[in-house]
Amino acid sequence: MEGIEAEPGVHWIASDVYHAAVTPPFDLVSVYFGRGFRGSRGTGLSLKGLEAAGQITRMEGLSRPDLGVEMVANRVCVQINFEWWARRFPASPALPRIREIWTEAFPDRRLIGFGGRAG
Repeated sequence: MEGIEAEPGVHWIASDVYHAAVTPPFDLVSVYFGRGFRGSRGTGLSLKGLEAAGQITRMEGLSRPDLGVEMVANRVCVQINFEWWARRFPASPALPRIREIWTEAFPDRRLIGFGGRAG
């Protein structure tokens, strides 16, 4: 994996290499979003090609079953973008639904949000 090993098994990965370097399953322990962050692009279904702001807007209009399908198909971008969504769109009705579905679908994978707390 490309990146800087911060400690054994923990890597800092720049956004320009993470798509090639990160494959599920993985745990995020912290995130940093630079000034130009636009998010991990969706790779499948209705989120395909959308940046983070477009994804959260799209997910707000999805039914719970459709949201679950999107999250499974786009799990890497959901895991990477969730904290950014929580900071930029704290009142989004999609956030609690995303967290709930994530916990059910990926009980062993961490989802960081709402101030960097993993859950």
